[in-house]
Amino acid sequence: MKRLGIFGAMQVFSAFIVVVALFSLASAADDLRIGQSCASPGGESYAPGEIVVKFKDGVSKQQAASVQAALGTSVISTNERIGFQQLRIPADKTVEEMVAAFSSRPDVEYAEPNYIAKAFFTPNDPYYSYQWHMPLINMPAAWDQSTGIPSVVVAVIDCGVAYETYGAFTQAPDLAGTSFVPGYDFVNNDAHPNDDCGHGTHVAGTVAQTTNNSLGVTGVAFNCSIMPVKVLDASGSGTYTAIANGIIFAADNGAEVINMSLGGPSTSTTLQDAVIYAYNAGVTIVCAAGNAGTSAPQYPAAYTQCISVSAVRYDKTYTWYTSYGTTVDICAPGGDLNVDQNADGYVDGVLQQTHDGVNYGTFSYYFYEGTSMASPHVAGVAALLISKAGGSMTPDAVRAALQNTAMDLGTAGWDQYYGYGLVDANAALLTVGNNPPVAAFSGTPTSGYAPLAVTFTDASTNGPTSWSWDFGDGGTSTLQNPSHTYTTAGTYTVSLTATNAYGSDSEVKVGYITVTNPPTNPPVAAFSGTPTSGTIPLTVVFTDASTNGPTSWSWDFGDGGTSTLQNPSHTYTTAGTYTVTLTATNAYGSDVETKLNYITVTSAPAWTVITYDDFEAGMGSYRDGGADMARYTGATYAHQGIAAADIQDNSGVASSFYHTLGYNVTGYATLEVEFWFRAVSMESGEDFWVQFFDGSVWRTVAALRSGTEFVNGYFYNVIVTISNSQYTFPANAKLRFMCDASANADDVYIDEIEFRGSTAAGGAALQMTQGQEQSLPDGFTLSQNYPNPFNPTTDISFTLPAPGNVLLEVYNLLGQRVTVLADGSYGPGQHVVTWNGRNDAGVTVSSGVYFYRMVFGERVETKKMLMLK
Repeated sequence: MKRLGIFGAMQVFSAFIVVVALFSLASAADDLRIGQSCASPGGESYAPGEIVVKFKDGVSKQQAASVQAALGTSVISTNERIGFQQLRIPADKTVEEMVAAFSSRPDVEYAEPNYIAKAFFTPNDPYYSYQWHMPLINMPAAWDQSTGIPSVVVAVIDCGVAYETYGAFTQAPDLAGTSFVPGYDFVNNDAHPNDDCGHGTHVAGTVAQTTNNSLGVTGVAFNCSIMPVKVLDASGSGTYTAIANGIIFAADNGAEVINMSLGGPSTSTTLQDAVIYAYNAGVTIVCAAGNAGTSAPQYPAAYTQCISVSAVRYDKTYTWYTSYGTTVDICAPGGDLNVDQNADGYVDGVLQQTHDGVNYGTFSYYFYEGTSMASPHVAGVAALLISKAGGSMTPDAVRAALQNTAMDLGTAGWDQYYGYGLVDANAALLTVGNNPPVAAFSGTPTSGYAPLAVTFTDASTNGPTSWSWDFGDGGTSTLQNPSHTYTTAGTYTVSLTATNAYGSDSEVKVGYITVTNPPTNPPVAAFSGTPTSGTIPLTVVFTDASTNGPTSWSWDFGDGGTSTLQNPSHTYTTAGTYTVTLTATNAYGSDVETKLNYITVTSAPAWTVITYDDFEAGMGSYRDGGADMARYTGATYAHQGIAAADIQDNSGVASSFYHTLGYNVTGYATLEVEFWFRAVSMESGEDFWVQFFDGSVWRTVAALRSGTEFVNGYFYNVIVTISNSQYTFPANAKLRFMCDASANADDVYIDEIEFRGSTAAGGAALQMTQGQEQSLPDGFTLSQNYPNPFNPTTDISFTLPAPGNVLLEVYNLLGQRVTVLADGSYGPGQHVVTWNGRNDAGVTVSSGVYFYRMVFGERVETKKMLMLK
C-alpha cells in the first residue's frame, strides 16, 4: 500500500485526524500539502457566558424581559419560530448557576447550556476511479434511474461551502457546474456562507459534485441543488443555537433534505425542537452518527426524526472510529485511512475536492474519513429518491425506502453497528414508482349524532391512481377524498382499496364510525358572561353552554333587557349588580340557570381633559394686529393646535378639545358662545363642529363647512346661540370643537372664546371663565406603597399616560398570587388603590414580604412591600 509514500511526509493532528493525503489538479506526485483539521479536540462543551431559555406558552415578551432583567441576563438572539432565546449571563455567574436559576421558575419551559457541536471527520488526499465508495452503494446503476432535479434542494449545514468567488474566497473548480440556492452564514451573520474550514466543501461534493465535466470526481445527486448553511467556524465548532437557526432557515427556505455532518455528545431541547420543526415541515434530515468509536449517542443524529448514519470501509465492515448503538439507522462509506483494501495505491478515504482550510483559493482532491463522509452519501440518495418521485416525498417515505432496501450487514436484520444495512442507491430508487400502493385513510369526525357527515382523507402511499370506498352502510365512492353522511344510528366498518399500475392494497377499519340518535332529554341550561364587571357602559358577551341540544333560548339580563339569541351581547348603562337568567328549551322540555348578582357595573370615572402633544409647533401665545382683528390689536390670545386637539371622556375614546364653562348655567334661557377660529389646510367638504354637553350626551349645535365658506389662513368670528328650549343647561355643561377625524393634517386654531348667558327676562350678559385643562402625564409610573411597612392597610398609587387596561396583583415570596387589586380599564392620570392585607378568600395574610406587580400595555413593573403585625 502506498501510505503517503510519494508525498514523503505525514502529520498527526488529533486522535480523530490521522493523516491527510491529496493530489492537485495537475500532478499527484508534485503537489504535496498537509490539510488542516476542522475539528477542535477537547475545549468547551458549551459556549461560555451564555445559556438558552424558552419561556412557557402564555408568558408575554414583557414578562420574559422582566424575568431576564431580574436575573441579570440580556438577549443575544431570539428564534421566533420555536420560541427559544440565547441569553448572555452576568460575568460573575456560571452557566450552571444560571441554568438552575431559570429552570426553577414556573414560567420557564426549559433552560440549558448553549452546547457546542464539532464536525465529524478526518481529512486526507486524490478521481472517479479512486471513488471506490460510489460503486460500493451501486451509484452507476442508480444514475441510470435518476441524477436528480434542480428543484430538489439539499441543505449542507456545516462550516460553509466554496460555492462562490467573493472576497478572500474562491469557488471550487469542481463545483462550478453545481446548482446552488441562497444560504446563510449564522457564524458571521451574513448572506455569504463560504467555507473557511474545508470540511463543508468536501461534504457538499459528495452530495452534488459537478459530474460529467471532464474534471475531478463525481457526486451522488449531481443535478440537485445545494443550499450552503454555515453554522461552524474555521475550527469546525459551532453553538447549538447557530445549528438550530440553520435547521430552521433550511426548512423555511425550501430544503427537501438536510445533511448535518456534525454533532456533540449533549442532548438539547433547543436542538431537538429545531429538528422536530424541520421534520414537521416535511424535510428529510440525515446526520453523521459520530466518530466517538463508542455506543454513546451523538446529537442531533440520535433524535428519532433524524436518519443516523454510521461508517463502513471498502470491505463493508464498520470502521474503528464510527459511533454505534441503538440510535444508528443505516450505514454508508466513511473510509479508513489506515488501509488500502482496494489496492489502488491510495489509502481508502472518501475522495472529494476542497481546500486546506487556510488557502481558500487553492484546491486539491482530498481523501477524508469519518461519519461526516458517510452521511452525505445517504443525503444524496435521499435527494435522488425525492427527485424520482417528482420533487415531493415525506421524510417517513424516504426513510422507509432507504432502510427497506439497504444491504444487510453484520447480524441479520437491524444491528447496532450497521443499522438496517449499507445504503443501496439503485435498490432504493427502484421502489419509487414501481410498487403497488399502501392503502391508508382517516375520517373526521368518527362519532356523533345522526345525521353525521364524515370527511374521509386518503393517506395512501406509492402513488395510487384510483380509489374504491365502502362506507359500511351501503354507500360507496370512487373519489380520492370523499364525504359521506350517515343517517341511521349504528357502528360502521369502512374500507378503502387503492390501486395503481403495479397492483392494489386495502385498508379496513372495523367499527370505525359510531352514529347515535339525538338525545330525547330536555336541555340542561348553562352559560357564562365576559366580562362580569366593569364601568358604564359595560358590554357583556354571553355564551350558551347548555347541553342536550336546546333549540331556543330566552335571556333576562336583570336590567330589563332580554334576548332570544343563543349567544347574545348586552350593554349595561346603569351602575348596579344584576342577576342573569337563561331558559334553554328543546322539544323535550326546558331548563333554567340563574346566576345571582352575576354582573357588577360601576360608575365611570370623572371626565379628564387631555391636551395632546401633537399640536401645531406654534402652540402658545401670539399677537395679531391684522385689519380683521383691529379691535384686539395688541392683545395676547391663546392659540390651540391642529384639529387633533383631543379630550378623553369617560368612555375612554379620544374625540376633541373641550372647555368646561366654569359656571352654573342652569338659570339661563340662552347661552351665547362667540369665538374666533382660523382654518388652516382645510379641504373643501370637511366639517368643523361645535358641540354642547347637556349632562348626558354631546349634541351638535353648529356644523360649519369649509370650502366656499372658509378661506385657509383667515380668521372667522362665529357666534352660536344655545337655547334652553332645545337643551338642558346642567351645572357641568361643556363645549367642544371638532374637526373631521378623517384628516389629521387639517388645522383649526381656536382663539378668544367668550360665553355669555342671559336669563329668561333678558338679564345682563356675563363673561364665563374658560374651563381647566390638565396635561397628560409623561409616562407610566408605579409608586412605592405607603405606609411601608404597614398594618393593616396600605395605599398603592400609579399614574397612566393614556387610557388602558391595568392588572395589579399581589404575590408572596413563593411567587403565588395572593389577590388582585385592579383588573380593568383606567383613564389617564393618577389612581390609588388600597390593600387591606387580605387574600382573594378574604383571609388576612401573615406578616412578611410581599410583591405587587402591575401590567399596563407593554409595561410590567414589580415592587416589594412589608406587612408587620
